[in-house]
Amino acid sequence: MIQDERGVWWAVGQRSGEWYRNQGGQWVRDVPASVAAARAASPYAAQSQAPLPTRPAPLYYAEGRKTHRAAALVLSAVCLLVLPFTAYSCGRTLFASTWRSNAELANTYSILLFLLAGIVGILITFRVAGKWWRGE
Repeated sequence: MIQDERGVWWAVGQRSGEWYRNQGGQWVRDVPASVAAARAASPYAAQSQAPLPTRPAPLYYAEGRKTHRAAALVLSAVCLLVLPFTAYSCGRTLFASTWRSNAELANTYSILLFLLAGIVGILITFRVAGKWWRGE
């Protein structure tokens, strides 16, 4: 799709090869002024083609990318929020029972586990959720 200088969206039909103009959310068969002028100046303008059946140009990206982006947002939230705090909570429980005499060391290891899980969450977000966001 392209947008002309007046802000009108244009698309070429995938099967028909004809131009369509977006008019209030509906695709109407039309020809941009620049294309019409180029066709009129062409030496082949006298040879006309039989009209093809009118068919609205589909918008393929709309639904597929929305679901990919929703999944990317959910995965990002899990990786950046749930994963580190769960790791910290589990670490506190594990290390507190292991080092009862040294609570400060148990807390330090829990924080390190939190940071490690946060780094892993960031890597997953940029690698996997980034691809999902782009629809790959």
